[in-house]
Amino acid sequence: MAGLTNQPPGKRRRTWLKTAIVTGASRGIGRSIARRLASDGFAVVVNYAGKADEAQRVVDEIRKADGEAVAMKADVSNVEEVRQLFEKTVENIWPRGCGCQQRRHHAVVGH
Repeated sequence: MAGLTNQPPGKRRRTWLKTAIVTGASRGIGRSIARRLASDGFAVVVNYAGKADEAQRVVDEIRKADGEAVAMKADVSNVEEVRQLFEKTVENIWPRGCGCQQRRHHAVVGH
């Protein structure tokens, strides 16, 4: 099974292909989804529309638990902002020099 092993934080092995963009992740259900996906080994994009401080708190919580996360602002009702969100995700989370011919997002979760 890909992803995290049952090892303690700091000793876990991640599968870098697992990336999730979670809309509305700065609070409520979105926050819970983001934290769960991070604990399952996903690199998480904490998407928010207006509360950068709340999004950063979620990122900090994920990182403190040995996860990988970044906050990105985008209005998901705006097609251009969604396109930019995906482009920024590839730029910020995808590992440099991975030699991948095709970059894919394995999960897009909204609430």
